[in-house]
Amino acid sequence: MRQTVLILKIFAVALMISCSNNQVQNSKQQDENELQIDSSSKSHELNKDTVKIISEIPETELAVLIGKKIIFLNDSLKPIKDSIVHNGNIVKLIQSSDSLVYDSYNPCNSYKYFKVDYNNHIRWIDSRNVYTIKNSRDNALKIFDNKRCKLYQASNFHMDWFPKEEWDLLNDCNNYYPLVLEIDSVGYFGPIKLVRNHLVEGEEWLKNYPYFELLGTSDMYDEILSVSKTGNDVYLIKIKRSLQEASYNIDVILKSENDCWTAEYVRFGKWKAYYPKEQKYYDEHVERRL
Repeated sequence: MRQTVLILKIFAVALMISCSNNQVQNSKQQDENELQIDSSSKSHELNKDTVKIISEIPETELAVLIGKKIIFLNDSLKPIKDSIVHNGNIVKLIQSSDSLVYDSYNPCNSYKYFKVDYNNHIRWIDSRNVYTIKNSRDNALKIFDNKRCKLYQASNFHMDWFPKEEWDLLNDCNNYYPLVLEIDSVGYFGPIKLVRNHLVEGEEWLKNYPYFELLGTSDMYDEILSVSKTGNDVYLIKIKRSLQEASYNIDVILKSENDCWTAEYVRFGKWKAYYPKEQKYYDEHVERRL
């Protein structure tokens, strides 16, 4: 049994390396298209004037690293030379800092530091690059294909870092919630690359993010209705998107491609926005397909 687990772990690492290599080949294009945090772009020293002390939050879950340029930090929060890691790596969270780098002008830009275990190396990292997995490994967001596959949702921003009286200020924060796919039988565990097509380019919220995510804002949120198998390592994900005055359905194809998993939007359903005060429908949107 232990030998089987070891083999799966080794295979998982190989898959992630293969996927990372494909991403490195396209790094120039990603740099132009991705709107992400460059963790090496500013000093990581905690400025006492901008730090808001909160209670320490011990962390025991996993997280996925996502960012344009991810840098590990030492115990003094200084960049570690030659410590750049690539998108999609999974780390174990050990603990979080007891301080929040607080932006009073725009609280949405506030962040913390996490201490992580990456390949048996203990490092600190900017929380804006650390997408913690919301659902525990025993409580996935969605389980499908006879329990072979599991989906988890991740986030790099958490309202419980802030006092409750400030939560209303955070409702309009434009945060990302990428999905993480786990397949035990092949040892895969990582984010899902978003395929670029004309449907994606037509949606402002999809233009600058490289991974498949569920929306979760004060204006709209997504819910996975079902996941059905349509072929060998090919699945159809049906999503309901709810807005303040309307809702519509979305179809996404999830599949394995070159040892990486990708998601492609293939349909945005027809919908109308209903305004109760006027008792009328406005802003009709026709169905769009790939």
